[in-house]
Amino acid sequence: MSATAIETETLSRRFGPRTAVDGICLRVPERSVFGFLGPNGAGKTTTIRMLLGLLQPTGGRARLCGIDVTRDRLRAAAQVGCLLEAHGFYPNLSGRENLDLTRRLRRFDSSETDRVLDLTDMRHHAQDRVGTYSLGMRQRLGLARAMMGRPPILILDEPTNGLDPDGIAEMRLFLSDLPDRSGATVLVSSHLLGEVEQIATHVGILQAGQLSVQGRLSDLLADQTRAIDLATSDDARARSLALAAGFDLADSADGLRIRLKSRDDIRAEAAALNRALVEAGLDVHRLVPRRPSLEALYRQSATRLSEAA
Repeated sequence: MSATAIETETLSRRFGPRTAVDGICLRVPERSVFGFLGPNGAGKTTTIRMLLGLLQPTGGRARLCGIDVTRDRLRAAAQVGCLLEAHGFYPNLSGRENLDLTRRLRRFDSSETDRVLDLTDMRHHAQDRVGTYSLGMRQRLGLARAMMGRPPILILDEPTNGLDPDGIAEMRLFLSDLPDRSGATVLVSSHLLGEVEQIATHVGILQAGQLSVQGRLSDLLADQTRAIDLATSDDARARSLALAAGFDLADSADGLRIRLKSRDDIRAEAAALNRALVEAGLDVHRLVPRRPSLEALYRQSATRLSEAA
């Protein structure tokens, strides 16, 4: 079992009568890329502020690398590098000069600036003024600053926000490789489910202040129901044939949905179903395998939470 880099116990925060974070128990394994997901207003930013010691919890506790954030805020904060939406760079200074300001304030060795520039592939732009940088370059410079001092935890709030498609693709490749390159645990707060699905090893989904789903992404997706959406020239007969063949059916808005077991080979099952229908003389208008996805997992968690409310 891997060690835990970020851990919370019934962490809560209320603002007057409103509960923003409701007793969450977060577990972020070391050297994972943890996708921290949820709609606007779910409590992600409030949780991050409590992890960073910027906001006192109403109840519960948080630990970073085993250090209690409330009891030893400065030592806990030293374990974290952050990339937040507001970078706070000086536009008339170069990238190197901006990083050197941070380096000197934090009393790091002079070699640290070159190290983080190399890690983020920003060495060739280090002498350019930050005011000339694209948004993607500013994000990389923000990452470079976050990695100064080799913090074991990186917390990145919407790192692809505002980037164009090329910038998002570059950031995706960079983040997926970041634990290997830096040795750090990476918590990525985002609402872009498709991007997170491509980079995260683990996810946690926050809905209305509650942690509705948490775990290794591959395990969560493996447990998800797989299905085949189907439409034919005679759906009533197709239903009978599918039931006779042992398939589990559910109604769909525009046809039939065949539910598969989580470990079934969806391609083989789709081929077998198609063959049976064609041999029975039916025209198959649509046969679409629905593979497990983070978006489906996200929607299921929201549905379960609303049903429980």
